[in-house]
Amino acid sequence: MGEWGTTGGRGGASHLARLPAPASAPVELVRTAALLTGDPAVAGRLAEEAVVRGGPGDPREQLHWVVRACRLVARRRRGGPGQPWGGLSLASPPELQELAAVLGLLPERLRTPLVLRYFCDLPVGAVADALGWRPAVVEARLGQALARLRGLLEL
Repeated sequence: MGEWGTTGGRGGASHLARLPAPASAPVELVRTAALLTGDPAVAGRLAEEAVVRGGPGDPREQLHWVVRACRLVARRRRGGPGQPWGGLSLASPPELQELAAVLGLLPERLRTPLVLRYFCDLPVGAVADALGWRPAVVEARLGQALARLRGLLEL
């Protein structure tokens, strides 16, 4: 287990263990980036870059960098609600494809805090710090994201 991630926590994160981690990037960064972008290839590149730009010995700064980079990627490919957002290959585990498909239906402003809180097991304060938001904003967005997920999963 890394400082801010898990190898088999809640929400099916154990399926993300199958993602290949670049040699220079911690697997937690790759998993986080994959959930935020929906694209393991992009996730690997962002995670490697986070190690270089965030500092090789500073996991907190690496996380901040990868979150900022993933948010930029998400904004650049914004296709609107309900549009596919990921490039997960057919070789990805079916559970990961399903997870990515459901997460991809959420807007970036809801998906990012959800991934950081429930898949990276960060406390609300750490999510707020990583995103530059107040904790109350994070809690509100988490509530919105969970409500939206409930609605999507009932379909």
